[in-house]
Amino acid sequence: MEYKFEIGDIVISKTGKHPLKVTSRPNYNGGCWELRYVHNNKLKYVDDWNIKSHYSLYETAETMTTETLYSFDLNGVTTFGTHIGTNSQNKYLIEEKTTGAIHILDKDQLEEVLPYTFSAKLSGSEQHYIGTPGALKVNDILLCTAGNSPTVAVVTALDTKNKSARRFKGAKIVTEAI
Repeated sequence: MEYKFEIGDIVISKTGKHPLKVTSRPNYNGGCWELRYVHNNKLKYVDDWNIKSHYSLYETAETMTTETLYSFDLNGVTTFGTHIGTNSQNKYLIEEKTTGAIHILDKDQLEEVLPYTFSAKLSGSEQHYIGTPGALKVNDILLCTAGNSPTVAVVTALDTKNKSARRFKGAKIVTEAI
């Protein structure tokens, strides 16, 4: 059985306000998904049909949490910090990692630090995965072993900067043109 989400994914209902973490999936006989609200750890059970129809991965460009690391230019030096608040002019208060100094910056001065990711078309849908720079090219063929049966995937884009990417389980298939 192929699942829409993996254990550990952060999801949100299309009508909800609070994200949830996937803690358990249904087994092959059916059952419910077990989710826990991120903000209060309360348990919620959701049947498979509702997960497929009403939930998506939680990824919002406007959501900035203290766990998110940003890089910015400070007098010609790339510096790192975390978002700790927003002032009345909608400028971001960024706490510098090494010194603890507070910098007031516009959002366009910040770049979120994300792992290198790529996308691949797998079973008719586009998926994002964490990868290694230079290891793949567009149109490379992959064998995904994450589900119950191996699936072939094709790399569609590199360095996609996707927040919800997951680890790829499988291998690159080396082919020879005929």
